[in-house]
Amino acid sequence: MIFTIGTSDRTLAGFRNELEKRKIRHLVDVRSSPRSRLAHFNRSQMEQWCERSGIFYRWAGDVLGGMSESEVGDELYTVALSLIIQAGTREPLAIFCAEGDPRECHRSYEVAAALLVGFGVEAVNIRRDGSDEVITRTLAFTKPALIPECIRQEIAERLISPQPDLPL
Repeated sequence: MIFTIGTSDRTLAGFRNELEKRKIRHLVDVRSSPRSRLAHFNRSQMEQWCERSGIFYRWAGDVLGGMSESEVGDELYTVALSLIIQAGTREPLAIFCAEGDPRECHRSYEVAAALLVGFGVEAVNIRRDGSDEVITRTLAFTKPALIPECIRQEIAERLISPQPDLPL
């Protein structure tokens, strides 16, 4: 199972709680710059915390980051997604970055959307309130302009119940 989560202004305990509820033991950091105004979410702190907590941490922001030079569909991007899928078949995994709202974040409208279109994998977003939302629902409420053109049409065709007022 593949999840996404944003660190936002969460406490480390709150972040850990969301991971524990879903038995997530593998984190993929897709922040281009893995730093935070909250020190506990800086890359070095996350690596230490994950090691102490028995969670595997991997930074993939160089390829999957919102400011990466790699784009959806590039070979490196596709390989990185393949590695996420392989790991996600072995244990629950979470893709994470800083943005709290998955409808406003590249981890949904780029990374998770590419998982859906390229591999048929429907990630689940862990929302700020702790609820889960499947990526197709998240994308139904995402501004179409945020979704890369190369996958927008594919996503529109996969939406379970698209909103009539959204021009996907």
